[in-house]
Amino acid sequence: MADLRLTGIHKHYGDVHAVRGVDLAIPDGELAVLVGPSGCGKSTLLRVVAGLEEVTEGTVEIGGRVVNDVRPKDRDIAMVFQNYALYPYMTVFENIAFGLRVRRVPDAELRRRVEEATKLLGISDLLSRLPRQLSGGQRQRVAMGRALVRDARLYLLDEPLSNLDAQLRDEMRTEIKRLHQDVGKTMIYVTHDQVEAMTLADRIVLLNQGRIEQEGRPMELYERPASRFVAGFLGSPQMNFVAGELIEPNGELAVRIGQVTLPLPATRRAVLSALVGRAVVLGLRPEHMTRARGLAAPGVATLAIKVELVEPTGSRVYVNFDLDKASVLAELQPGDVGGPGESLELHVDMRRAVIIDPATERVLH
Repeated sequence: MADLRLTGIHKHYGDVHAVRGVDLAIPDGELAVLVGPSGCGKSTLLRVVAGLEEVTEGTVEIGGRVVNDVRPKDRDIAMVFQNYALYPYMTVFENIAFGLRVRRVPDAELRRRVEEATKLLGISDLLSRLPRQLSGGQRQRVAMGRALVRDARLYLLDEPLSNLDAQLRDEMRTEIKRLHQDVGKTMIYVTHDQVEAMTLADRIVLLNQGRIEQEGRPMELYERPASRFVAGFLGSPQMNFVAGELIEPNGELAVRIGQVTLPLPATRRAVLSALVGRAVVLGLRPEHMTRARGLAAPGVATLAIKVELVEPTGSRVYVNFDLDKASVLAELQPGDVGGPGESLELHVDMRRAVIIDPATERVLH
């Protein structure tokens, strides 16, 4: 096992500045997920760690050793690609064992490693099959097994589930998380899927335009986003953003949105009192709004709405309504709403609301 440290990493492709001054430390044994939209630099950064791309500027350290000038095969890493890259004419056993044969691992040791890896992945009964005889999920397990038998210090996974359907992705997410817990190796996982990032990661590294927008534990980013980008990227359905004004009627801080006033809890005063009278953006997650029943708790505002659209999903129902011409989505319980056109009251948890400076798009904590 090994820790990973990136210091001042830049990567240029001609005039394209793909990675812009990334500093990152991944402790030994951690599963870190690099996530972000297409073109944010996450796969490029992974390839820099692997040695498949040369660093323009900065240092890459694996286990305390600078590896900028070390060839990929000598960095003691294993990589799983989006494309499984299995040899079609080789059996599952030979596909998994291929890298060990190249390194001239003795046959007894080779067989032991393959058997251990395939047992861990639940594919021991597939060793004699060819790739064309496997499902997508089974092929992905074979690709994982080929990496596991390396017994590397660092494992790099580049969008390994993107070719699978939704159900298989869910199953393989669980398998990868269990696998990490079992082997305890340092893993860097790249994805554009924020659900994968939230469910898999010990640490999320959210990239935007080649820079780290924010990094930390999944729930830290979810509950305390640093910027509008982070708040909007993490969460499904996405956070609602509504333009408003910070006011202080009767000595109580509130956000005014058109004719609606939503009081803020007193705990927000220390940060926000100096900004009274300024335009802000209010961020509300759909699950932080509930059907009003009884009196609102301290820090919870009451909002009267008219339902525009109802989207039942079985375990929950999504309700669309207008708030000063902005479309807002609330996540309610089945039975909370009858249908479009209904008027009802919501409780809005302003303790968990996000207040954003529209000029800088940074969250005002």
